[in-house]
Amino acid sequence: MKKYFLSFPALLSLGLLLLFSLLHLWPAYERGDLFLYDIYLNMTPGPEEDDRLVLLNIDDLGIAEVGMFPWSRSIMADGLILMKEMGVSHAVFDIEYTEDSPMALNTDFLNEDMPELLSQE
Repeated sequence: MKKYFLSFPALLSLGLLLLFSLLHLWPAYERGDLFLYDIYLNMTPGPEEDDRLVLLNIDDLGIAEVGMFPWSRSIMADGLILMKEMGVSHAVFDIEYTEDSPMALNTDFLNEDMPELLSQE
């Protein structure tokens, strides 16, 4: 009969796997992990700032002036045109439009078909 046995490195690996798996279930372990991560972040230097980069935030004043956010794509396009006129070469947005854009007016319909429809009444 063949004997199966585990070597010391295999037993050690399995023991450490079991230990850390059980530690992960303990809430204090996660808090300690986050505490050590905060210490690490405070020890490392932050990224270098570049004066060519500008962050535009949408604040309460902007919402009061333009209306409820998210703003329509046409308002965002007007902002891009203004930024282009001011010499901006790149723009990055962190916006998620979850709904379709409202349909804009069809000027051809408004100028040609609408008068005919109104005159029929």
